[in-house]
Amino acid sequence: MKILPDCMLHKRPIKEKLLKGGAWAFAGKLVTALSGLAISALLARLLIPEEMGVYFLTLSLVSVAAIVIQLGLTQTIIRLVAESMGTERSGRARQSVILVLRIVAFSGLIVACLLAFGVGEWVSEQVFKSVIMSQVVGLVSVWAVINAFQSLMAEVYRGFHDIRLATIFGGLTTSVLVMGLFLGLWLVQGHSQLHQAVALTIGAGLSSVLLSSVFLWRKLKLLPYEKNSISTL
Repeated sequence: MKILPDCMLHKRPIKEKLLKGGAWAFAGKLVTALSGLAISALLARLLIPEEMGVYFLTLSLVSVAAIVIQLGLTQTIIRLVAESMGTERSGRARQSVILVLRIVAFSGLIVACLLAFGVGEWVSEQVFKSVIMSQVVGLVSVWAVINAFQSLMAEVYRGFHDIRLATIFGGLTTSVLVMGLFLGLWLVQGHSQLHQAVALTIGAGLSSVLLSSVFLWRKLKLLPYEKNSISTL
């Protein structure tokens, strides 16, 4: 039996991880891009031109609000989790994830309240000059929080070197679900209103975040609790 050198034994798993991770990332981006095109095509059939334009303006506002909610912690959590797991301090990784999720939840609550009770309506009417957009600011606040958690949890999975779950829950699941919901709406009704399209998008995003939370909780439960690990972050 041929015995492989130690260096070859270490290179094989790394090569496999790179190939599998790259394949998942490529396939995920491709499917997300294609589903995005399908979503745009379906929106063009479901909404009147003005409402379709407002939908994408709303999406831009949601993206900016989500960045504010995350407080720059997406890159921080990747480093903390990867560093903790690399130094065999899995308990520290667990506590880091829990702490960051709590911070983002609190930040999300503040931003959502600001959007829902004044700021969102002001931006809609004064910046974008859209009364239609101001009518869905309540939904926008929820959408922003969901987007923030979706991106954050995808980065947590990347910190754990789980490219598969990071790809699946980093936007792929939401895009596919939104496409399916819009397709069903088009086949059943043939048309829609802006608030209905936004609500379906939120429902898809929420489903993805909840499912992602289940997988993340299972992963975190396997990690030990490290006392006083927060103070050493």
